[in-house]
Amino acid sequence: MQNTNKPLKVGIITGARRIKANASTAREFYNPSPLFRYRIEYCAQNCDVVYIISPEKFLISPEDLPPIDNQGLENITWEDFKKWKQKAVEIITQLIPTGSTLVFLTGNRFRQLIPLLSEKYECQEPTKGMDIGKQLKHFINLFGKVEI
Repeated sequence: MQNTNKPLKVGIITGARRIKANASTAREFYNPSPLFRYRIEYCAQNCDVVYIISPEKFLISPEDLPPIDNQGLENITWEDFKKWKQKAVEIITQLIPTGSTLVFLTGNRFRQLIPLLSEKYECQEPTKGMDIGKQLKHFINLFGKVEI
């Protein structure tokens, strides 16, 4: 069923390898990562809502339970990745109203969703082409140092 609600500006961010064990929310789970904290801050200031995109759970709210498995997409087969992308697009189109703006603050593999979503959504990539170090510098310039 297609979501027909009012378009939103939606931040889509990735988790991180640095995690806090025994966390009660996804935000707390990924909070040890400075890049994750900057991405959350960017979305708080520029988006209506934010989702964490996850290989395991697809889209989760920062206040949802954290994923059980913190595996990335880099270790799955190409065939499994294609299936994952199809399922991710299906979930995004069910949850996010058509015509919304999707702000991708993710790694390159997750950004491969953009061509599959660009007919129904405006897709933005504020950190496109920046490696992790350049992203951190960019966010520090925007917000100053963000504490844990």
